[in-house]
Amino acid sequence: MAGWNDLPTELRLAILELLAEDPGLQDPAAGKRPLSCYCYVSHEISDIYSSKVLVGETISNLFYILSRWCLTDTENGNGISLEISAHAPGDYRDAFGSRAFQVAYTAPYDPIEQCNCLDPHVTDTRSISIIRLFTLPMTLLPELTLPMVGVVTTLIVRRQTHRQFSAESYSRIVCHLPNLRYIRHETWRELSRSSQPVMDADNRKLLWTVFPQTLKSLSLFKDFNEHFIYEFHGPAEFHDELFRDIDPSVGFALAAKSQRLEHLSAGFIVDATSFFIGIRRNWGWDNLLTLALTSNLFQPDMDLEGVNELLFLAGKAALKMPQLRVMELWNGGHGFGSIFRYDRRDDFASVTWLSSVLKLQFRVGVVDVWNEVAHHHDRPGVRFFVETLDRNGLLSHGDTINMLVLRYEVLDPMSLYQIVMEGRYYS
Repeated sequence: MAGWNDLPTELRLAILELLAEDPGLQDPAAGKRPLSCYCYVSHEISDIYSSKVLVGETISNLFYILSRWCLTDTENGNGISLEISAHAPGDYRDAFGSRAFQVAYTAPYDPIEQCNCLDPHVTDTRSISIIRLFTLPMTLLPELTLPMVGVVTTLIVRRQTHRQFSAESYSRIVCHLPNLRYIRHETWRELSRSSQPVMDADNRKLLWTVFPQTLKSLSLFKDFNEHFIYEFHGPAEFHDELFRDIDPSVGFALAAKSQRLEHLSAGFIVDATSFFIGIRRNWGWDNLLTLALTSNLFQPDMDLEGVNELLFLAGKAALKMPQLRVMELWNGGHGFGSIFRYDRRDDFASVTWLSSVLKLQFRVGVVDVWNEVAHHHDRPGVRFFVETLDRNGLLSHGDTINMLVLRYEVLDPMSLYQIVMEGRYYS
């Protein structure tokens, strides 16, 4: 016999709301005191769907509490880390039943956990749930007040927060954390590329406003799921949806605002070409140690000349980064992956090309510029390596990320684990 927990979340909420509206339950002396707790829970649960109010008030209350905390050594990063995550009760079960967001996957292939994911009888419901997750950003009400919080030095939003903040709301949060040194912001792409211009405008606005003077490390990641893309758009549009054109102005904004950073990673939110091509003569990254960017050129039908041109631009940019230790340009997905890596952590500098698609031949200009970079970094020269990746071992972009030296700068370790496991499941 089906029990209470077997009912859909929305139906449980409706029942609780009806109970809460029963006037007989308002009087504790009416002999129905045992049910009064459900009225209270109903109020709390129904408020979850009033995200503008609940999320905003929660963050505001938390900020007021933290604003009274004091640390004297935030300049050295000795503050606290603040991670923000929000979801409705039925989000993951209804739309992503195979995922474990809070803990490591203990039984990723458990049929009980996976039975609803591909069940044709629930396809419409799951599609609606997925659409809801990707189209309703959380916003903070304009009248909401936030105090300045000096104790927070790290701000984290991981990919498990499908109910992501609007760019304006996220900027408001960042602007009230004056001592931020590290930001990790993992969000999700909208389901359709028709939303890309709006998303690019939001990202550009975010990049122009999100950099406090104290920031040292920035990790941005715009995630996606190839299975969802194929399911919603079919084979005809799959390629264009997967490799979306990103407005070059977003890359320009990131390049312009990142010059004080020590660590920078941007995955699928800008394209490496637009980051490098807009660099001005007087720009420089005097403190930058690591850089990781994605490139749409690194796809299954990549062009040799286009890749060489990008690597030449990357070398020119590296000449403006005197402290650079590692640069990685990459892209990957189901059945493909490519990585360009410059690494000078050892006594010598190396340039490595790893790809399941193209056995790259470096043109003379690329070799020359990276040798110049090595000399600029006090290395006698650069060693070039070309390696082939086994496409059969690449089940998602997570498998390519796992091969990066900077993988944990690109993604939070748990987020990376989730992507890898999802790739195995959907394959």
